Amino acid sequence: MIFFSVFQGFNKASLVVLISTKLNDRLKKAGFINCVNTVTDYRLNYAVALTVRFRRSMRGPLRSIRSLLAVICKEWEDKDVYDIFLEALTEEFVENNPYVKFYSVYAQKA
Repeated sequence: MIFFSVFQGFNKASLVVLISTKLNDRLKKAGFINCVNTVTDYRLNYAVALTVRFRRSMRGPLRSIRSLLAVICKEWEDKDVYDIFLEALTEEFVENNPYVKFYSVYAQKA
């Protein structure tokens, strides 16, 4: 999958992709108590109209990380090549049933 390459890029750049799964332990080490984690699965293409809107709205954030990902995939330094990647990625969202997990984490300071 194309989306997998984005995660590989994050890992190669030493970014924690699923930081929210590690926040509970980090908060406890920092002295927080009553840590609460909530995970919500959000389907990305459950309605055609929303899928079109999502495809438009996701391009901005993905364009903003192009320079980071270009460190891993040199071809993405070229804006036109990266735009082709974004188009293929958004088409993949339409063809499959992708979900995004939204994590919310909160705690109280002891």
